[in-house]
Amino acid sequence: MPVKVISNSENIACMGGAILAGVANGIWPSIEAATEQFVSFKDIYYPNPDNVAVY
Repeated sequence: MPVKVISNSENIACMGGAILAGVANGIWPSIEAATEQFVSFKDIYYPNPDNVAVY
């Protein structure tokens, strides 16, 4: 499972509140739809299959 690092992670709590408020007010039909508008990823890290025993 990859680890995704969100861009603008300093304001993640505010972003989550805005997403939930927008869904509750009908701006977006779902949390998933709102997340697509707000969230972008800075980095994605993939596990090294050679280290399975360590994980």
